[in-house]
This record gives sequence, C-alpha cells and structure tokens, in this order.
Amino acid sequence: MKRPNYLIVGLGNPGREYEKTRHNAGFLLCEYLADHLHFPPFREESRFKGDYSEGDYSGQSLTLFRPMTYMNRSGEALRPLVDFFKLDLASVLVCHDDLDLPLGKIRFQLNGGTGGHRGVESIVTHMGTKDFPRLRIGIGRPTSSKDVKRYVLERFSPVELDHFKKVLQLAKDGVLCFVEEGIHQAMNRFNGRVVEP
Repeated sequence: MKRPNYLIVGLGNPGREYEKTRHNAGFLLCEYLADHLHFPPFREESRFKGDYSEGDYSGQSLTLFRPMTYMNRSGEALRPLVDFFKLDLASVLVCHDDLDLPLGKIRFQLNGGTGGHRGVESIVTHMGTKDFPRLRIGIGRPTSSKDVKRYVLERFSPVELDHFKKVLQLAKDGVLCFVEEGIHQAMNRFNGRVVEP
C-alpha cells in the first residue's frame, strides 16, 4: 500500500451475511468505484485492519479502503492508517449509509455531527475531531414500526437494489468530483440531486 493523495473510506460490516445490506452502502460504493476505475481486487492490509484497492485517477493516487473491524469500531482501522501516512484529513472522504436521507439522495458534508451513526462516531472518537469530509448515502427509514437496527442490517429488496445501483452511479461521480475539485464543489454539484427509481 502506498501513500495516497486521496483516501476514500467506505464503512460497512465484513462477512457474507452483511453483503448488500443497507448498512454496507459504503462498502458497496468502494466496490463500485474499484470496478469503474479498473482498480485491482481488494487486498487485505492487516496493519490497518482493513482491505484496500488503489490506483490513479486524474493524475492523483487514490486508495479505496474498507475497515474490517465491523462498523462500530471503524475508527480503530482508520486512525492508524491516517497516522502512518500522515494524511491531511481534508483528503480523506468517509462514505456511509444515512437513515435521515431517502434512498435516491446523497449528501457531501465538510464536518459536523454523527447523526447517531456508530461507524462515524467511532471515527470521531479515534480521530479526536469531527472535521473530516463525509459522503452520506441515503437509505431512508423503515416505513413501519420495524426496528431500525434490523432495518439497516437487512438486504435491499430487488426493487431497492435497482434504485441503489443508480445512486451508486451518482455517488461515484460525486467522489470523483471531490478528488478533482474538492469538497465544496462536490457539495454544490451533488447535494441537491435526486435519483429517481
């Protein structure tokens, strides 16, 4: 693993039982980016408790990183990686699912609260700051009285998955805008966009 100009961190849970679940939106985005950019398969990096794929985009070295610590301990993986490469947090984009945005919306954010997201909370705790860029990927809230924890750990329905694949296209464009033009341009260009089913 080499020092990247930009680090894209996708949050999720490892293991087959969590594949294609709503909570793994960040993992799914990293996989989509790796495929689109023709990066090599993800490889384990035990020093940083995660796996990664890396390559170049628009003259910048770009690393896609997925913590394998389980969601609630994401910061345990990210902090050593950031420290080892002495990365500026402005070049680190944390991508995660968000209950407060409907499926079809994404939102870039420069800093701020955690919205109750345990993975983001872990990163804030371990990094000691809330000042890092995020990409919130809407998954919506359950329409019934279904338990939220159960909802986020469920797989997308076939209809939702088709919709989510279109969201990944938008999110990918947003991430590449972040790499080329910065967080403010990404916010301006993508925060108002809605992907219809």
